[in-house]
Amino acid sequence: MITFKNCTTLKYIVTEDNIQHEIKGLPVEYDEKVPSIVKDIHNQILNNFLISGTALIKYRGSEERVVVPYGITII
Repeated sequence: MITFKNCTTLKYIVTEDNIQHEIKGLPVEYDEKVPSIVKDIHNQILNNFLISGTALIKYRGSEERVVVPYGITII
């Protein structure tokens, strides 16, 4: 299920253990303590972006307005 694909306005996820996880930055190695649901949602949000390091190579979506992911320094 791809519930949060392209949802660039989602900033936080609060898991059932009442821990708040910030959704920002580039996809990097996750801490082992980050729940898989948070990893999945983070990946869905960034799925339309082809990113290499801090460079945005390509946007694959169709939205007219897009928020560039945090951490991008080159487009």
